[in-house]
Amino acid sequence: MGSYKHKFIETDAVSYLETNKTQSLDLFLCHSGIEYCNPSYSYGPEVRDHYIIHYILDGKGEFTVNDKTYKLGKREGFLIRPGEQTYYKADHKNPWIYMWIGFNGIKCETYLKYANLSEDNPIFKYDKDNLLKKYILDILSLNVMTHYNELKIEGLLHLFLGTLIENNKYKDYTNNYSVKENYINKSIEYINNNYSSNIKISDIARHVGLNRSYFSNLFTKTLGISPQEYLLSLRIEKACTLLEDLQLTIGEVSIKVGYTDQLTFSKIFKKTKGVSPKLYRQLLLD
Repeated sequence: MGSYKHKFIETDAVSYLETNKTQSLDLFLCHSGIEYCNPSYSYGPEVRDHYIIHYILDGKGEFTVNDKTYKLGKREGFLIRPGEQTYYKADHKNPWIYMWIGFNGIKCETYLKYANLSEDNPIFKYDKDNLLKKYILDILSLNVMTHYNELKIEGLLHLFLGTLIENNKYKDYTNNYSVKENYINKSIEYINNNYSSNIKISDIARHVGLNRSYFSNLFTKTLGISPQEYLLSLRIEKACTLLEDLQLTIGEVSIKVGYTDQLTFSKIFKKTKGVSPKLYRQLLLD
């Protein structure tokens, strides 16, 4: 199939790219952008379900989290963490111009710890070079999605966080994943190995040794998607790959991705991809 475009907005004041969630659950981009703020422009109070790092290119403003306000300016930045109520406002005389990058994934807390960014320390300064700016501009330039661009965006996100880590010189890389991260890793491994079977969320929770409700909440809070959404997304993406094999019937593809009822599979596939499996296969041949 040809390339497709994620949500992309560009005006004189803002450039904004929002991506679809990918299967790279270790770390994935949610959105990115740049904004030339008006005097006293503010956002919040707001609670996010993912991480966002803002980096100030010029001007100044203030950022409030956990009842503490930070006054920030050029070459400084701040971290927004999921579940925290935050508020930020541009200066009324010299409003800031900032870039931002929103992301999520299992390894976010680990990478942010390496960069010395946390609930207790949500701000940073980076005045070494223009790499952070360059990486975000490069991401925004990839607004027409192809498989190549998707991988490149993922790489740029890693480079952005890697630059912050290098800037902090934090070298304690020996810490293992937390217990919660191990639960998530174990559940993803189970799903990846058993998506072709008729597994249920209760089966996954039982496999990792957690209560179903607690497991679902933990999975969703950690990754930004529910285990049901992850399982469905994985099955549909596997189906897309299998549909490239013209020797397989639609029914055979359905069974291989865990759907014994072809009609159910076709309905879910069309709801997710916008076209039926049959039409999707035809478009592959165009």
